[in-house]
Amino acid sequence: MKKIILTVLLCMNMCFLSSCTYYENVNFIERDTEQCLLYQGSTYYASDIFMDYVTPNDQDIKLGKFYSFPFTTYFYSETCESPVYIYSIGGDTGVYLKEDFDYKSEVFVIKGMSERIVFSEALAKQYLEYNPLKELDSTTIELAMYSENHPYLKASLLLVSENNDWYAVLASGEAYLVSQTFVGLLKEAGIIDG
Repeated sequence: MKKIILTVLLCMNMCFLSSCTYYENVNFIERDTEQCLLYQGSTYYASDIFMDYVTPNDQDIKLGKFYSFPFTTYFYSETCESPVYIYSIGGDTGVYLKEDFDYKSEVFVIKGMSERIVFSEALAKQYLEYNPLKELDSTTIELAMYSENHPYLKASLLLVSENNDWYAVLASGEAYLVSQTFVGLLKEAGIIDG
């Protein structure tokens, strides 16, 4: 009798699981081995650079949700009409950028300061040899930058000094060589000694 009840419960769960996935306005899609979002006909790609959202801001708009038993993911942005980014909380937490949004040409502000710099002028190139798991015996500084046009689009960086060069390590573990222009700006602001 117990085996029959267990079998019936398992069958019910399988039926329940297969029928309990739905989308409201925002769809998850797989494209070129990447997870993306589709919203209002535009594709949004996951970003490893902007990963700071935890709770929605009061001004942000709920765009939709995705439910797949037992998790629900909610999607938000600063506008519901053609947003440049969408962030998600719940079963999936992340930031997705619109495919034609070029964050590298955006002006970013250093948090707590008035200094501004174009993103591509701050981080010169990706530093592939960096190992984020190694012991750091050098100077490290935590720094946050946010987009001047989209203030809630924020990048947290860990600045690491090695062999007279500075590197910016992102939350994803990727590292970039910090440009001399940005180093000079950080020195003027008193963030870096020298």
